[in-house]
Amino acid sequence: AGMLRFAPLTRALRAQAGIPARTARALHASAPRQLHPILVRLGAFGIGRITRFVLDKLPPGVRPHVTNPWLWSTLAAVLFGSELASNTHINPITGRRQFLLFSPEDIQGIADEAEAGLREQYLPDLASPWQANYRLARRVLDRLQKNPACFNLNLRLYYVNLPILNAFVLPNGAVFLFDGIVKMVDENEDALACILAHEACHVVARHGEEKLAREVLSESLMTLFHALLGLIGLPAGAELAALPSASLVNEAVLAPHGREQEREADKLGLYMATEACYNPRAAPLIWKRFREIAPDTDGFFATHPPHEEREAYLTQLLADVIDSSAKRCGQSHWPSFAAIFQNWIK
Repeated sequence: AGMLRFAPLTRALRAQAGIPARTARALHASAPRQLHPILVRLGAFGIGRITRFVLDKLPPGVRPHVTNPWLWSTLAAVLFGSELASNTHINPITGRRQFLLFSPEDIQGIADEAEAGLREQYLPDLASPWQANYRLARRVLDRLQKNPACFNLNLRLYYVNLPILNAFVLPNGAVFLFDGIVKMVDENEDALACILAHEACHVVARHGEEKLAREVLSESLMTLFHALLGLIGLPAGAELAALPSASLVNEAVLAPHGREQEREADKLGLYMATEACYNPRAAPLIWKRFREIAPDTDGFFATHPPHEEREAYLTQLLADVIDSSAKRCGQSHWPSFAAIFQNWIK
């Protein structure tokens, strides 16, 4: 959910987009379960069984040295350790260390592919530049792009006239904004700025690249695990029974990091929208609205924090930005957001 899931592209939307699984996986949240990883794991298990058969045919004097578990464990640890060390970078925006496998050229190519596929998919529903809500969103993006962190994003807007509660930004700067989420916030400019700033910050913080790298590493470790199951002689029936649980473990390991990325984008997005002189009180109320119309459903495997938690987190952050930003932006005070969203109160 083109690389980088730089936006909350839900499973349903990824399915609608009809883009390759590898691309969809990069576009946010957990990738849908596919037959392909299962085949890879079964193939690894088969290779492990064949290797075990070959090792059993070795002369007794050679076999203990070749099958020494410490030798293979040390080799695997060195290989994975060197891979992690050589591909760990410090993000200049967040100051956080990130494991990134792909070059900027790779990311650009995947994102361009995703943009082309999504543009073709939604072509009949794309708004014209003269549509009122397109102009509203374009005005918001122009203000956000004045932030130094966004200087190189080249934000290009695709406004999709579909009632889908979603928005996302690809790492090449392509913004896909759906009419459903704009209508949800009653076409309010402050709320829309908080939504788009959040999505842009996924790109700024390189969350999609990080997620894709973690998924590649996780799949590699899972493949190695199934090869070891074959090597130790696990029966084929037991391997088949282990496949579903292994996939669940894989998702359970990746999901918490996805939730942490969302919190980081919430914080960065709040600061970015405030820097552009938008009312930051919009941010927590967006999640209050989400709680009313789109309850949380994914539970333990959710790649996003619960709506209520995000509302509370953003409310807590308001104290850091609201007074200083109001004065800097020429406001004696920020107006109450309840007054702005009168339709929500109704």
